Amino acid sequence: MALSIVLQASVLYWPPLNTLFHTVPIPLADLLPIMAVASGVLWMEELRKGFIRWRRSRST
Repeated sequence: MALSIVLQASVLYWPPLNTLFHTVPIPLADLLPIMAVASGVLWMEELRKGFIRWRRSRST
C-alpha cells in the first residue's frame, strides 16, 4: 500500500512523470478533502464490519 501511495505521488508531483502521464500537481488545499472523502469508504466499511461482529456476539 505504501508503494502504491509513493508511485501515485510521484506521478502527480515529479515533473518527469507529470510530462509522461500528462498530469498536473494537485494543490494541498484540494488534496486533503479528496483524501477525506476517499477514506470515507474505508471508515464506513470498518464500521459496518464492527456492527456485524457486535450483533453476532450479542446473539450467541
